[in-house]
Amino acid sequence: MEENGIMRLVIRNGALVSSDTVFKETDLLIENGKITQVGRELQIAADEYIDATDKWVLPGGIDVHTHLEMPLRDDIWSSDDFYSGTVAAAYGGTTTIIDFPTQVRGKKLSVAVSEWMQRAKEKSVVDFGFHGIVTDVSKATVNDMARAFQNGITSFKFFMAYPGSLMMSDTDLFKAFRTCSKLGALPMVHAENGVIIEEFIREALDKERVFPIYHAKTRPPLTESDAICRAAHLANLAGSPVYIVHLSTREGLQAIVNLRKMRMDILTETCPHYLLLNETAYLERDLKGAKYVMSPPLRPESSPPALRYGLLKGEIEIVATDHCPFPLSLKRELAGTNFTKIPNGGPGIETRLLLLYHFFVATGKMTPSQWVSVTSTQCAKTFGLYPQKGTFLPGADADCIVFDPKGQTSLNAEDLHMNVDYSPYQGLVTKGKIETVISRGDIIITQGRCTAEKGRGQFLPRRPFRR
Repeated sequence: MEENGIMRLVIRNGALVSSDTVFKETDLLIENGKITQVGRELQIAADEYIDATDKWVLPGGIDVHTHLEMPLRDDIWSSDDFYSGTVAAAYGGTTTIIDFPTQVRGKKLSVAVSEWMQRAKEKSVVDFGFHGIVTDVSKATVNDMARAFQNGITSFKFFMAYPGSLMMSDTDLFKAFRTCSKLGALPMVHAENGVIIEEFIREALDKERVFPIYHAKTRPPLTESDAICRAAHLANLAGSPVYIVHLSTREGLQAIVNLRKMRMDILTETCPHYLLLNETAYLERDLKGAKYVMSPPLRPESSPPALRYGLLKGEIEIVATDHCPFPLSLKRELAGTNFTKIPNGGPGIETRLLLLYHFFVATGKMTPSQWVSVTSTQCAKTFGLYPQKGTFLPGADADCIVFDPKGQTSLNAEDLHMNVDYSPYQGLVTKGKIETVISRGDIIITQGRCTAEKGRGQFLPRRPFRR
């Protein structure tokens, strides 16, 4: 581990949790940033040893959906940059992120990729990849997609919401899916019916319904399920799979289940806030409900239980975060005009693994291996990083977490490391504690401190999507 001056590290006597099984009382040998040997009672000299007795050793988390240092408009950016955001990710056990260079409509995708690459290389403390957000299908953009694909950006995101800025027409969406099919790229879709949502927003404002709860009421669940069905059919016509980001509704999940029965190739993720919170949060006094304004919004009380059931059944393959925080002070200030002015997005990059452990694994609803799958291994497999990431196989990058299942962690804002002035889970103390985090053999979190150098993270070219 060059950063810590360690070339050979042994993690001793831990319970190694893979996506398939748990290897009890097992040692892990790390040499020059790679996993080289797994076994019991390894008799090997090393530069450093970590005693993991009574602890779990997990593959580093992979968050496939983050928005760090994202410009919302000229004077408003998401509050975590690639340094603060990846430090928070590391504290939360995430050693790889995939972020979204965003093409400004009328400008080149390649410009966005260059800007994001510069920011991430200068600041990130964990490894990173990119999905490209595409807003048109001009010849120049299609050529940029091909170049990005050749350079390891093998997935692209398209919007069915936000008319006038990010939203694509059905015709352009079909063309984009065809381009992805020809390249071997995985298309990702923000599935909300943007045109219908705009009509609901207009009606709400005409009736002076301006409070945060109306952010949810103007984006009813059927606007998600409708868009999912349309996206899946267009992708099928184009000969492409499709990946639905941040699934948030019972209706959307049922649509996916039905589409799969029709042999449509559709993948999906959800986020902890859609599993655990609901739209009643928007009713917090003094406009504090503005903290939960994100798109898709928090949903009616019927949706989180349905999503939890779908996750446990394997109908939802990945849990990401859609981490995109803005200060509550700013959100409340802008909420004073109306809900449409509130910056959309919330924090989550640091709390994902702990929330899933506390509410699912510690309660016996999810096995430790399922936990590893939805937060790491399946993420790596879906997005072309396996077996470099998400596994303990010899030759893999030595991205590991030493986790104390008997520990506790406060999720109060003042105890976390995300650059935001609130926590959606204020007052919650979870079961479980992330004690040590290792990235490519470097110990980057130890004894509650981040020891990682700014800019140590590396760009990860990814392979094409394969089932």
